[in-house]
Amino acid sequence: MMRLLEKLDMKLLDPGTDWRQGIFSKIDIAVARGQKVLNIGCGDGGDALIFANLGAKGIGIDIASHKNWHKLENDNLKFEIVDSCNLPFKDKCFDLT
Repeated sequence: MMRLLEKLDMKLLDPGTDWRQGIFSKIDIAVARGQKVLNIGCGDGGDALIFANLGAKGIGIDIASHKNWHKLENDNLKFEIVDSCNLPFKDKCFDLT
């Protein structure tokens, strides 16, 4: 089972795979360059990466870290281990959550 999950993670993060972008376009999620985005429960970071690639400044948070976070972090994207019931951010500091 673990090998299957590892293969799925690799496929989901593969730059040639655009299934997440397809979902975003169907539910009409749009982000403008420079907007601040908080991705709560970010898991492997794939959704947060899409926002960052669109030019948003993103923070992905989850209750536990994911092995791929360090590969995805860049100037526009950071990850933190945070309990979503106790967010350490000021009110209204994100454009999209």
